[in-house]
Amino acid sequence: MEALRVQAAVHGQGAALVPEPLARAAIEAGQLVVLLDRPWPGQFAYYVVCPETTSDLPKITALREWLTSEGGGS
Repeated sequence: MEALRVQAAVHGQGAALVPEPLARAAIEAGQLVVLLDRPWPGQFAYYVVCPETTSDLPKITALREWLTSEGGGS
């Protein structure tokens, strides 16, 4: 399921909260950018990712701010 989320994000369908290993290749290829400056807390590292071209859209900014407030991140 997470791999489908990564592909959806790569294709501009929004942001995805996915395990770091599944997003790494797309991030390294420049297809996705990390929205939060630290991994989401949990047993395994998760990243919130989306295409760079959409990272400043109001709905993506709102998601990033909400996740940061809920997760206690910066």
